[in-house]
Amino acid sequence: MLDDTLYPYLRAAKHGDVAMMQCLRRVGCPLPRDGGVFREAVEEDCGLEVLQWMVEQGFPVDWDGVEELDKDRRAAWRHKWNERSLWIHGMWQQAKAQEGELAA
Repeated sequence: MLDDTLYPYLRAAKHGDVAMMQCLRRVGCPLPRDGGVFREAVEEDCGLEVLQWMVEQGFPVDWDGVEELDKDRRAAWRHKWNERSLWIHGMWQQAKAQEGELAA
């Protein structure tokens, strides 16, 4: 688990505060260098709006890791597919398709 005092975007994400995330971006708060903040946002059950904003802003994402995490969480909690899980799965599929295009 990441220390959200060191990651202001994560603290705002945990509270679903996209407005604060936008403010952080506007004042030049740097984006994280790896996919840890996005993964933590998924693990903390941040909402779809937050996750979509993070992707739109260019947050690094390890889609394989995030897809696996979401799959494990659904299995552990017997969650059914919801809008957030469907979006994560779709983004993972897009990333895999792009990797295939790059490999071709």
